[in-house]
Amino acid sequence: MVIKSILENLKTKKISVYVRDLSERSWFSGILETLTNEVVTLREKTEYTECIYHIPTSEIVVVSESLK
Repeated sequence: MVIKSILENLKTKKISVYVRDLSERSWFSGILETLTNEVVTLREKTEYTECIYHIPTSEIVVVSESLK
């Protein structure tokens, strides 16, 4: 899978992913923490909140690295 090989190179970096077929929220961003064959885990931490997203790799359409 092409997306998985791209994500392996971005582990521990801040990324954004676009997920297909979601109406309200299609873009998710955060630090790529774990990567398995089925799920990507992103951690987004702000001053007030911390969110953890578990996203199926089969639903990811676009991956973008956040540059500082």
